[in-house]
Amino acid sequence: MSRKINTFASFITQPLNVYNFQIRITSPTDKVDESVLMVVESTKFPSEKLREMVLNYQGEKISYPAKPENGGTWTITIPEGDKAQVRKELDRLKNKQYDQKSGVMSPSFWYDIEVFHRDLQDNIVFSIVLHGCWMMGRNEHEVKTDNVTDSVKWSYDFKYQWIEDKVNDNEGSPNPFGE
Repeated sequence: MSRKINTFASFITQPLNVYNFQIRITSPTDKVDESVLMVVESTKFPSEKLREMVLNYQGEKISYPAKPENGGTWTITIPEGDKAQVRKELDRLKNKQYDQKSGVMSPSFWYDIEVFHRDLQDNIVFSIVLHGCWMMGRNEHEVKTDNVTDSVKWSYDFKYQWIEDKVNDNEGSPNPFGE
């Protein structure tokens, strides 16, 4: 067996899956029902990249890293139940910021969103915290009569101020080659 295989297997004995994740939304005053967030169908880990600062020195451009680009939009896709419990729970969160009937805004209501990536044993491998979040609202949803098997899936957008990366001390799966 080649050394490349042993080296590869020592790092990636069992590739990390994309489906085992969990989301938690917390605020100083209120929590979103965890059972609603357990059914989030898809999302993306937000990216964070360092900005580039370019300086000229003796006719040559030199690139330096600068502070990261902070803030952005984060989206979740979540299926709806027969009693609209998902929309009720997420609208309750949005209504803490904005009362649709009176037009009153409460922009000081910010919260944190944690996104956990887990291995096959449900151990947290790494996570991120989106700080200073507020819900922008739900995206439009198409209703149509041409397919009776489709179900309602909401798409909600959140705005965040900055990202905190967290890496857990999860040992991962054992090396199958025993090294």
